[in-house]
Amino acid sequence: MKITDIELTAVHAGHRSDWIFLKLISDDGNEGIGELKPGQNWRDRVRAVTKLSAGLIGLRPDACAGLLARELDKAAGSATVVAAVSSLDQAVWDLRGKIADRPAFELLGDSVSEASPSAADSSRRGVAVYANINRAGIERTPGEFAHNAAAAAGEGFNAIKLAPFDGHPYKIDSTAGAADGILAVRAVRDAVGPDVAIMVDCHEHFTARGALEVADRFVEFGVSWFEQPVPEEDRDACREVKSRCPITVAGGEDLFPGNAFDAFLDSGTVDVVMPDVTVMGGVGQLRSVADKAWKFGIQTAPHGPFSPIALMAGGHAIAGCPGFRIIEYAWGEVAWRKELTIPNEDIVDGVLRLPEGAGFGVRLNPEILKRYRVCL
Repeated sequence: MKITDIELTAVHAGHRSDWIFLKLISDDGNEGIGELKPGQNWRDRVRAVTKLSAGLIGLRPDACAGLLARELDKAAGSATVVAAVSSLDQAVWDLRGKIADRPAFELLGDSVSEASPSAADSSRRGVAVYANINRAGIERTPGEFAHNAAAAAGEGFNAIKLAPFDGHPYKIDSTAGAADGILAVRAVRDAVGPDVAIMVDCHEHFTARGALEVADRFVEFGVSWFEQPVPEEDRDACREVKSRCPITVAGGEDLFPGNAFDAFLDSGTVDVVMPDVTVMGGVGQLRSVADKAWKFGIQTAPHGPFSPIALMAGGHAIAGCPGFRIIEYAWGEVAWRKELTIPNEDIVDGVLRLPEGAGFGVRLNPEILKRYRVCL
């Protein structure tokens, strides 16, 4: 089977972003789906996908890995090129699974890492997810965070993340400078009760001293996750926070594939690493990082508050990895999210069900695409 064509399409997904999808089509009529890193400034990434995909036409899907790996090597730190490769890699894995009539996670379990057990066991069809409520709100007040957190918990999510310091100045050096964000976290705890995990994304707003002061305060609210508290390029500050923080420290969502992740894992700065399937080379690269991380005793919780396609790609990449912790879900961004795919996205009690079908097990719903389409 050979790749004969590529199609790109996009939908408007609310006030934060558009979702951009690509399909690789084979000569037997199978289609593989990938998601391009979303946002509002995506046209350069679309052009890069169009350019790179020309090299895949005429290739067998299982012969694409070498070409995409060479493009990653040539990318030289270009976020645009790496994002394009990431989306194409997703589509290739989906297409390979559909041609083989096997779930993508089975192919990954067989071929990506001998260190990880095979993911073929049907019990691995469910992956834990947490609700990132940041994209559901506009006002970002304690009351709005609390309202959305309660709604997500009411839908069965048992872990909820918020970024209460967005809009604050950077280099916050004490709890005094973080008062509004602390109030938001307290409001969320009051809203969801004691049994829902609360995760806090700091988006690098703190100094090491400020981060540790705030983390000590968060112990009172039972916060279980402290993400990117200080700038990640400041490894000394990261190590100081990691060594003294009473809460699990997570990070690494912006890192590219290869040496950047190797150095990050070796730096002793996080308990949990967060590779993003749309920015670090795709499904195979994500799985490789997860396997490496576990050798360091570091868990993996893929970043990706995007559409059901990126979530499904990340879910297949991580299913079966012994160090997998949880994966990110963009809660409340658009009301029609679950309808975007056929079958519909299926999350029950904080667990995403990977569909029974081949590849990623889903296809895009043409009615939703038509209704919310954006011109490329």
